[in-house]
Amino acid sequence: MGNNFIMYDIQDLNFMVSLYCPGKCVNCNIWQYDKSITNNELELNIFENIFKSDILNNCNYFDLTAGESQLRDKYIDIIKIITKYKPNSFIHTNISGWYPKIHYQKTKEALKYIKKENFRID
Repeated sequence: MGNNFIMYDIQDLNFMVSLYCPGKCVNCNIWQYDKSITNNELELNIFENIFKSDILNNCNYFDLTAGESQLRDKYIDIIKIITKYKPNSFIHTNISGWYPKIHYQKTKEALKYIKKENFRID
């Protein structure tokens, strides 16, 4: 089938790592979702298959968001997949700041796979 089905030039991707979040922020209501919703999150092999395809050829900016993404075990695996296929990509992650030790550890781990100037958290 080739690239004939691609209608858009995707240059950035906003990926919901997880809907899990224990926080009760006033600007978000994710914490109100039924916790079982996290059982239906995108599996890593599907995420990697998307990166193997041609659909993200021109995409180099990735926003890892939704819930408290750094609390999920798969967060670092997602960083690894992105940098495996897009070594010069830019990755941004939203965090609450409620878990400074976890955020520090996950960021330190992520920087093993991506250049610090290409990685942002806020």
